[in-house]
Amino acid sequence: MKALVKYESGVGHVALREVAEPRCGDDQVKIEVSYCGVCGTDLHVYEDTFRNYPPVILGHEFSGHVVELGKNVRHVALGDPVAVLPASAIVCGSCMFCRTGHFMFCPERRGMGHGINGAFARYAVVRKDQAYKVPQELSLAEAALSEPFAAAVQAVTELTNVRLGDVALISGPGPMGLLCLKLLVAEGVKAIVAGTSEDALRLETARRIGASVIVDTNRQDLSTVVAEETRGAGVDVAFECAGAATSARNCLRALKPLGQYTQ
Repeated sequence: MKALVKYESGVGHVALREVAEPRCGDDQVKIEVSYCGVCGTDLHVYEDTFRNYPPVILGHEFSGHVVELGKNVRHVALGDPVAVLPASAIVCGSCMFCRTGHFMFCPERRGMGHGINGAFARYAVVRKDQAYKVPQELSLAEAALSEPFAAAVQAVTELTNVRLGDVALISGPGPMGLLCLKLLVAEGVKAIVAGTSEDALRLETARRIGASVIVDTNRQDLSTVVAEETRGAGVDVAFECAGAATSARNCLRALKPLGQYTQ
């Protein structure tokens, strides 16, 4: 089968190549990939700024249909639509982080698309506990967003104590910022979304989703807008979703005393 492969270390070194079709083990599920998103991690692997283990097939935000089952798999059936938890492809299962549910910090962790083969291919094989059946009302295109949306859910509803009446700042209106915004709007939280002039389309999308205020930081002073919207108090919570030093500084400056910062 054809797959998009990082075939050796260094900048670039990514090509469409013919690879062997993966085999399905007793505790695994084989999936025919329907949709696979391009994550920032894929770009970092291409640029060799994120740890990777070539040769490796890229791609990890995906959904598809079950085409083969290992003999020990019971929770899904042939033909079922599934989404995948790709980040836990390899974990030790015994360190403090694994035992407390924070497997992302496991020192032995490798995720799909950089540590083991991913889903920019026709087929992918995963452990049975990585595959989740998709409900009928959800399309496979939407299901491919399950992994990044889960990260947004954790940020907004688990790691951050957001309350009705709070004012939130989202810095960075990319996919993660917009997913956080959807959750905040659903919870009735007033949200200020900030980006640069290059984010014009995304800022308008944020407005349509339900942002109370959008800020182009190249044309407006974010501190002034925050002061106006919070009567000088500062925001209650700030979500840094751009991964940029300037964005982080803006969030910290916008916070009120005892405010919460989540990156």
